[in-house]
Amino acid sequence: MSLISILLNSAFVTDNFLLFVLVLIPLVIFYIIYSQNQKEKKQKEKIKVIFDDLEGFNADEIHLSVIDGFSPFGSILTNLSTVGFDKSNKKICFVNEVNEIKIYSFNDIMESEIVVDGVTLVKTSATSTIGRAIVGGVLTGGVGAIIGGVTGKKSHNELVKYIDLKICINDSLNPFYKIRFLDTECKKGDFTYKDGYEKAEKWHGIVSTFIKQSEVNLNKNKSESSNVNDLLKLKELLDSDLLTREEFDEQKKKLLKQ
Repeated sequence: MSLISILLNSAFVTDNFLLFVLVLIPLVIFYIIYSQNQKEKKQKEKIKVIFDDLEGFNADEIHLSVIDGFSPFGSILTNLSTVGFDKSNKKICFVNEVNEIKIYSFNDIMESEIVVDGVTLVKTSATSTIGRAIVGGVLTGGVGAIIGGVTGKKSHNELVKYIDLKICINDSLNPFYKIRFLDTECKKGDFTYKDGYEKAEKWHGIVSTFIKQSEVNLNKNKSESSNVNDLLKLKELLDSDLLTREEFDEQKKKLLKQ
């Protein structure tokens, strides 16, 4: 066989190989994405069954936190944590990657914060439990506080790897849970980032509402308890003849109006 024939045959084989690769790559990508979607669907169905079987907990909404990506061996899909809440029973539930279940009262929620690549952007704290703190001259305690200067320094072209919602709980064994809303590298101005951040922001707002409601109820209970104690003291003064009936009635009316 002449040298020209060999070169022509080699070129033919190379062209066919390149064509095969060009056809194969989209099929492989489609298969990986399809496999991920199927795994995520099965995981969601499994989690839904777990929540449906919980006694005294009726989930109004559930978020499945996952890490997904690519590897030389195929797709990866790892369930980090799942969170659901029950407004009627005022409870929040977490399910971890081995399906361990933890249910807490809204009163147990101490703090919620949105964390981007390890940096806290927004934080809500239960002020009655944690108190208020000054960080860099900016108040970070209280509902909906923004950590000053962080968001303004972020560039739209900056790469971001993950977005977490970190929820702190009054539980010494399990003090906090991380719920992941983004786990792929992208630019801060991309749709992927915005979608993940908006979802994290939505859940942060929901949890912040739970914290606020618990604060209001706690303050109300404290006020009612204080009024009861004051009434008992007034009654003691009346029984000891240190107050007249008229003075007692007048002070009683004032207390009941509070």
